Amino acid sequence: MAVNSPETQFMPKDWWLARKIGKHLFDTRYAGLDIKTQVTLRDDKIDEIVVAIPMTEKHYDYDIANMVQFCCDGSRDYKLIVNGTGRYLKHGPVGDCGTTGRKLAVDFYGGNCKIGGGSPWTKDGTKADLSLNLLARAKALSYIKHHPDCPEVFCAISCRIGSPLILVVFTDRQGNKLLSYRDSVKPGELIREFRLDQPRFAAMCRDGLFT
Repeated sequence: MAVNSPETQFMPKDWWLARKIGKHLFDTRYAGLDIKTQVTLRDDKIDEIVVAIPMTEKHYDYDIANMVQFCCDGSRDYKLIVNGTGRYLKHGPVGDCGTTGRKLAVDFYGGNCKIGGGSPWTKDGTKADLSLNLLARAKALSYIKHHPDCPEVFCAISCRIGSPLILVVFTDRQGNKLLSYRDSVKPGELIREFRLDQPRFAAMCRDGLFT
């Protein structure tokens, strides 16, 4: 998926804001680093923000609120929920298994796009869960940049194990086909293109799959 919005890095606005808030909270190192954020928009304006972050007695909700407000250009015209089920201290691999894969909606496009199965995390670059999702995003981004009148585009890739042949389909929000073609890609090519043979997985996990 790609949205014709350079100011949000060609991503949906709610996803971009959630990522911006999460990264700012991570960078401040104020509380724990196992952070989840969610932004709900109504009429393209922020309606509600949810933050889940490990906090002890020395941490305060108003500090979190100020950091969130900073990411929203000072606006307070939204409902903010911090740890709606209560404080939690154990997180990451200490609190749960922490290794099987994050919530797919977080890693991809929030609630703005259909999400298939699998998980990009713990997968190497030969697995379609990782490399073909990166390829679909790259193709959607290229399409939107070459079609400035298109507000948003969705890219789906169909493949099968053991074959380099793929089917690439671009659609609009209503599901109308804009373009489709067959292509041939090999895992090694995608690994090199997206630098999956380099130690960058920690950054991808912290900043999101699509940066």
